[in-house]
Amino acid sequence: MYQLYQENVTRDDRCSNTRKKKVAIIHPQFFRRGGAEARAVWVAESLKEEYDVSLVTMGAVDIALLNDWYGTALAARSLRLISLPIPALFKKRGDALRAYRLCRWCKRHAGDFDVMISTYNVMDFGTKGLQFIADVSFDDALRRRFHPHTGNGRFLYRRSVLRDLYLKMGRSLAGITQDGWRQNSTIANSSWSRAVMQEQLGVTVDDVVYPPVYVPARPENWDKREFGFVWIGRIVPEKEVEKAIEIIRQVRMMGYDAHLHIIGDAPDTSYAGEISALCREYRQWVSWNSFYGEKKWECVFKHKFGIATCAYEAFGIAVAELVKAGCVVWVPRSGGQVEIVDHPLLTYTSVEDAVRNIGTLLESRSLQDSVRIHLECQGAKFSTDNFMSAVRRKVRVFLDTAAKPAGCLPAPRSLRVKSRVFFKRVLSRLDRAARLDYKKRVSGSACVVRFQEFEGRFYVRSRADFLNVSRCFGSAGRHEEQMLKPLLARLQPGHVGYDIGASVGMYSIFMAKRVEGKGRVVAFEPAGESYRILQKNIVLNNTHNIIALPCALGAGRTRKTLYAHRHISIGAHSVIPQKNARAIQELTIVAADEIIEQKKLPLPHAVKIDVEGYEYEVLQGMRTTLRCPQCTMLCCEVHPRVLSEDTVPAIVALLRNCGFSDISMHPREGEVHLIAVKPPCVDRRYGYAG
Repeated sequence: MYQLYQENVTRDDRCSNTRKKKVAIIHPQFFRRGGAEARAVWVAESLKEEYDVSLVTMGAVDIALLNDWYGTALAARSLRLISLPIPALFKKRGDALRAYRLCRWCKRHAGDFDVMISTYNVMDFGTKGLQFIADVSFDDALRRRFHPHTGNGRFLYRRSVLRDLYLKMGRSLAGITQDGWRQNSTIANSSWSRAVMQEQLGVTVDDVVYPPVYVPARPENWDKREFGFVWIGRIVPEKEVEKAIEIIRQVRMMGYDAHLHIIGDAPDTSYAGEISALCREYRQWVSWNSFYGEKKWECVFKHKFGIATCAYEAFGIAVAELVKAGCVVWVPRSGGQVEIVDHPLLTYTSVEDAVRNIGTLLESRSLQDSVRIHLECQGAKFSTDNFMSAVRRKVRVFLDTAAKPAGCLPAPRSLRVKSRVFFKRVLSRLDRAARLDYKKRVSGSACVVRFQEFEGRFYVRSRADFLNVSRCFGSAGRHEEQMLKPLLARLQPGHVGYDIGASVGMYSIFMAKRVEGKGRVVAFEPAGESYRILQKNIVLNNTHNIIALPCALGAGRTRKTLYAHRHISIGAHSVIPQKNARAIQELTIVAADEIIEQKKLPLPHAVKIDVEGYEYEVLQGMRTTLRCPQCTMLCCEVHPRVLSEDTVPAIVALLRNCGFSDISMHPREGEVHLIAVKPPCVDRRYGYAG
């Protein structure tokens, strides 16, 4: 019925395995080189030391080849490979019928394992297990909605009585029921997938775990790469490869000598013929190859850019590979792939929109540098280490929960009533002039703020967002002017400014306008929502000389939890837990000196810090930067209420040790604005007179 490899196990191995929990990893077939296959082998890689792992699939499997494709180190002694034969009638057709033998095997043998894990969509094990969502193809209604071009419109893929009968036969042969797979613990591969599962199917998704993305070590010299685009994927109708060709054709019409490399297999011969004809028509700048492995990466590493065209990808493993390989990639503004690039200029809604965004980026070298640094930070989210840690944690929690008696389960929490006293107080203090100010100054979703000779536009989602901006610069406040005014006076065109704790960019935007196009502003903001609004504000103000980094700074590399104030819509994030704060995300803290050296960032002339009580740790991690003669001003918001008594004197002592002799403090509603300046000096290394 099935073939079991790793037969020659010694007696000691058998005794060792009996002390381990048994895990079965279920994957239909290893005939593609996609994200689902990568997930399956990396789940095995992450569990092979701690558990007795069996990999259950259909058809022949070459472990050595999988290791070569995905960078794993699986071996015959580290897992059992159970390979079921594929029914002869369904080797080349009948996807819905092919896996019935695998499904029935899982139900029959579920009792032999402590946990069953499906790495490709839903699976009915007959008992509760773990299932990773790879795409929406398991539900035909979702498939028609998000990928209507599947099968190139052939009759069998259209909704009909015949297709309904075909799918029902597949479910009946496999013994799959909705109640069966809904009892599993479900893990989505993107926030978009989770939303689809919950909103369209009513399925509770326990967590989002991004797939592992393996990319060999890449060459660092981006400038020496070719001015070309790479498209990666299967040549099937839903991928809309012809759209990539049209986008690059229009980019060439703008005067750029760009070319396109298409990399992928073509299982659909009719559609492949159409793409082949287009490649022949534009053969001077379009090529199509189906190579993988070293040749694939060699091609990717030679090019600066990437393009994706499939709408509503659940994740987009090819996009993540291009990002981790150092390419700047454009994707449709739909599906999980938006989370990979997470930048408004790298997403598009139409061919014209894509061409316009590509042109905007190609016109500005500083914007290219900023986007590349942003994508490098994004690529770190999809590391194999992060994936393996998440898988181990999920399996441990699943097994611990399964081992607990029903009476030991925690009681459900009572409903929490959220207080709105804070909002009432804010609105009661807002004078009539500020209310009129909101109506006058908010155009669409942008709030206009004028400071000195500069004008900034800030994205606002609600009146609460507007109040936060007004609190800083508008008629209701002007609290931030005390630090911004000396900063702008110190910075000159061509200078470099750092905004640490940038929030949505209320300092960064004005600093960028002050230093003008040749200058740079490096904005550090770790909070996910604030960072996304910061990116929107950069585009809104056309301040592409801002390098935005989603990094949390401190004294050294460590892990912290970031908290947000429950009643403030933007800003007010801190790694120090306070009253009315809620945990929103986990952060990796790094020293500023380390990241400046690692990313070759320009040294600052002036630095602004607002990190809600973590300022001393940030200053400790950037001593080398502060000591450089070029850095002549520091503006820091100090929060004595959350600091120990000796911290403020320690901050002053640290700054004096770094050469800041003129230090003044200005109280502001429980906080202190500290402004430190170095005496005038000349340094030949930096060519700057302070």
